[in-house]
Amino acid sequence: MRRLIAIPFIFFFLSILFPSRSWTQCTTANVNWDNLEYFYTSAGNYSYVTAAMITTQNFAIGKNMVTVTMGSNITSSGEVATHTGEGTSYGAGEDIAYTVSSVASPRTITLGFLSEVSTFKLSLYDIDINMRVTVTAVNALGTAQTITLSKPGGGTVALASNPGTSPTGTGTGTNQAVTSTNGTVSIDIAGPVKTVTLAFSNATGDFYMSDIQACVTGSFATNYYMVSQPFTGQPSYTLAVHDQNTVYMVDPGTGRAVSMFTDNTTNVHELNNLAYDPYNHVLYYTVDGAERLSPVGNPDTVRNIRKYDFNTETISDLVTNVNNSPLYIPTFTAGMESGGAAYYDGCLYEGVEGYFITGTKNSGRESAIWRIDFDGSLNATRACMVYATPCDNGTSNIHDWADFIIKNGTLYDYNSISPGTYTHLNLQTCAVTATYTAATTTDIPKQAAQLYDGTLCWVSDSIGYYNGTNAITSKKKIVAAAGSVTWLLKAGDATEAFVPKADFGDAPSTYDPVALSPALHEKDTSLQMGSAYDWEWSKQTSSDATGDGADEDGLAYVPVLPPTSGSYTAQVTVHNTTGSNATLIAWLDYNGNGVFDASEAITPITVPSSGTDQSFWLFWPSVPNSFSNGQYTFLRIRITSAANGMTTSNPTGYYNSGEVEDYKVLVDNFPLNVNLLSFDARVINSSTVRLDWSTTNEENLNGFSIERSTDGINWRTIGSMESRNNGAGNTNDYVYNDLQALKGKSWYRIKLYNNNNSPRYSEVRAVLIKDALEQVSIMPNPARSSATVYINSNISAEAKVLVSDMQGRLMSTQVTNLVPGGNTIGLDHLDKMPEGTYIVQVVSPGAVVSRKLLISRTAIQ
Repeated sequence: MRRLIAIPFIFFFLSILFPSRSWTQCTTANVNWDNLEYFYTSAGNYSYVTAAMITTQNFAIGKNMVTVTMGSNITSSGEVATHTGEGTSYGAGEDIAYTVSSVASPRTITLGFLSEVSTFKLSLYDIDINMRVTVTAVNALGTAQTITLSKPGGGTVALASNPGTSPTGTGTGTNQAVTSTNGTVSIDIAGPVKTVTLAFSNATGDFYMSDIQACVTGSFATNYYMVSQPFTGQPSYTLAVHDQNTVYMVDPGTGRAVSMFTDNTTNVHELNNLAYDPYNHVLYYTVDGAERLSPVGNPDTVRNIRKYDFNTETISDLVTNVNNSPLYIPTFTAGMESGGAAYYDGCLYEGVEGYFITGTKNSGRESAIWRIDFDGSLNATRACMVYATPCDNGTSNIHDWADFIIKNGTLYDYNSISPGTYTHLNLQTCAVTATYTAATTTDIPKQAAQLYDGTLCWVSDSIGYYNGTNAITSKKKIVAAAGSVTWLLKAGDATEAFVPKADFGDAPSTYDPVALSPALHEKDTSLQMGSAYDWEWSKQTSSDATGDGADEDGLAYVPVLPPTSGSYTAQVTVHNTTGSNATLIAWLDYNGNGVFDASEAITPITVPSSGTDQSFWLFWPSVPNSFSNGQYTFLRIRITSAANGMTTSNPTGYYNSGEVEDYKVLVDNFPLNVNLLSFDARVINSSTVRLDWSTTNEENLNGFSIERSTDGINWRTIGSMESRNNGAGNTNDYVYNDLQALKGKSWYRIKLYNNNNSPRYSEVRAVLIKDALEQVSIMPNPARSSATVYINSNISAEAKVLVSDMQGRLMSTQVTNLVPGGNTIGLDHLDKMPEGTYIVQVVSPGAVVSRKLLISRTAIQ
């Protein structure tokens, strides 16, 4: 019995001594100085790097991160290849050179990990001339860890208190050569380890630090871009930008490019460094400013990262200056222009060029890639370096990013400097696994892209496939699709797999039984039904076919289907300004099997191109059915280019143009002769929805009830109206204003009563009331003398912009008239206000939004 009790007690005791992370499976990772840049104090070439950036430097180690912090009496000259006395230690290739410059304390180097690691390994070299190093380490709870020091055979470092929680290694009085292993001491810590501290005493002088090795938890994602898998028949797109400021989605199979958005911000000449987050649908990018057009230029002032949110179709800054908190990324004469970028495994990877834009080619600098981490609200929280490579050799540039891309934990560096190279880097080990020279001049790296299945692409004026070694295959000339902004010259950058928003059918799921082949159309506003067009990322199934919003307006009203037998007729309005014929087909599920059968379709209608909207009758001469009064069925209408070959057998599937609309159809032989000609619901302001409907042939009609729902299922009566009941041949128009409309999405319908109180319902209409002020931002922030308030409004209204200090004192007031969409208000008086933090409030009907503004005389303006 005692043994049975003792076993769980032992595990409980061990769990206190060793947190659970130490028992978690981990993989060995490295900070490999051969492929990283360790910044150091130097004039001229490194004048862009601040003392704070040098003192505290962040490096990726697998999915983890280590922060290397130097005490005030230690300096560094960066990674060097002059020390070769590594022997059987943990180092290979370049090591970091340090100098203890004073006998005064502190003289420490601290290695702090973002999360605990185990099996920590590190070597120190040239511990000589009586220099002593004391090593300590703690886990995340602050518990001291046991450390083992060792030295190679013949080593002269004297070890004490070893192993232990504070062992020391003391060098002899002899000055060891950089080729000797005598001054080597290696450090092993089983862990778990959160922080390792190296404290130096007794003497001044030089020493070296090896690569950092540790076992880290977490592994890099495989098949990360499968979320962007296209639907059946849909191209596998990527995003690319031409040599200006418009972003396109490009089909590598055909070269067809469709423009998605344009950044027309002042001084934006080109977009670069594209990286697409396929999970949150956000594109990150940088700008090449107009200053790049001058012979010398000043691109080092461009240090922001921008983002385009495909959900809201808005542009904003992720960060205004990467040099500042929280990223602290050094930039050089190229600023954030002309680098490269990728989005992978939840992180943004940004490339910063180290070379000089003009002049000397002996910077000694390296171009580096930084991993930027995010919090749950998609705010950038920190950055660490994952890779660096020399940018020049003293006489010429040897590395210039065309771009880079990441696939399954391997980074592919596309270097466009002739003859062009493709370098593969393992992100787990930080080791270069292969480098290939371009097979021919036509295979020299250009922009890098990746498709959903991991296929790597090469993008310039054409798009092709990278074969994984040194060649490009299957190039297709990039040509802008009809209606798109013209593709100019070559690609400025490219990025990861992309699936655009589309218009989906929203009838119940049985009507689109194959998940990858629903009814969907890519947006083409020159070919649609009605005036509204809705698009989303996926099919929004709903019980009443309103799941994707209130875009179903091709039919003014949905006729009632008679039970048992008869015919069915509806009229649809279409818009075709494509210059070519389109095909219109409708399906009515009158057999009630939950599927749109080919036999339930009308004869296809040819829709010619026209400068005005056109109306067509949808007619089913016979609709035999077994429905009874009060039941429902569904109607689907599709329009697409005639060239797409849509037939009655295509109620589902993909088309690159047109629109699909689904409707819920009431089954009823309601005795009233009244016809509901139309019913519409529209937002007037943030608290009012206007309902309009028209009837004809009112006989025995008692009146109307107005009903509202928050989910499209459960209904509440919010008002009523009497009918005119003025007989056959008369048309009547009615209006009802819901003055207490709900925020968010609501559904409305009209209930009609006859003299016997038998009800009949109108079609359902959905509306969406957004916040009056959808987005408010201030740029630049911090600001020096002026700033601009950017407001994305959903209403036309007067608004006030108030600036107050932190004590609540009002500093300024401006009044402006907002229009729906983007608005800008200049704050041009900031130079008259003291430095500090202020509150900027935008006050409009139904909304007050506050933002902080920092005024600093040193801010970049």
